[in-house]
Amino acid sequence: MAKIFKVKVWDVRLAGRRLASIAGKKGSANNSYIGLKYDGWLRLSGATFSDGSVRKLFLGDFTNINILIYTERFNLIFESPRELNELIFDFSDTTEYLVDLRQFQHLKILKGGVGLSVKGRNQEIGQLTYFGDKGDYSRQGLNFKTGWYFKSDGDGTGVATMRLTASEATELQADGNVLFCDADGLNETTTVSLVAGDNVIYFKCEYGDDGYIYLQNDKITKLGTESLNLFDLPANAPIPYVQIGEI
Repeated sequence: MAKIFKVKVWDVRLAGRRLASIAGKKGSANNSYIGLKYDGWLRLSGATFSDGSVRKLFLGDFTNINILIYTERFNLIFESPRELNELIFDFSDTTEYLVDLRQFQHLKILKGGVGLSVKGRNQEIGQLTYFGDKGDYSRQGLNFKTGWYFKSDGDGTGVATMRLTASEATELQADGNVLFCDADGLNETTTVSLVAGDNVIYFKCEYGDDGYIYLQNDKITKLGTESLNLFDLPANAPIPYVQIGEI
């Protein structure tokens, strides 16, 4: 009678599966917050998830994660890179990430603050917003949106004024907790139309922590005027962060 052997299989991965990784360098804190929409396994090297694990399965829903970093340099290793659709890094996080878009051809949304840099091209991406300047990025083939980041201050009720000049009619878009409004803070909206010439825009960041204003940077010719500031920021108005290299 032949013997029957029982074999236990531990998370076997198919040979030849293409991995993709994102290199990271620890910032001023020992942790980093990331939002992602991903269907597959994410493995960490030089860091752990908040529960101490180094490999976690995501099932396609948008999820916020906190990773704990214990080495100066670390990696996020995606075992199913084609299934990564959204990737959002905390805008206030100084941890550095360099994302090579060529590894993530199905990535639709990528956002991050001063710690994020990008290189390569991706024909699928629809929203790309970041303020880092370490990547040899390319805008060719991308629906690139230059983002201006604003952080709420105080109780958030202050109305900020922004003055800029456009070469032709275009549109500004607000996202996150930034809203355009009138001078009294009323008639809130997420878009505002600019005319060719000088424009005055009002906005606030009343609820939550932060938000963004996107613009087509090839149509903005002047920030402020010869006699007036770009921004008027009364008490409780949003605090701006503008990456000059992107304008």
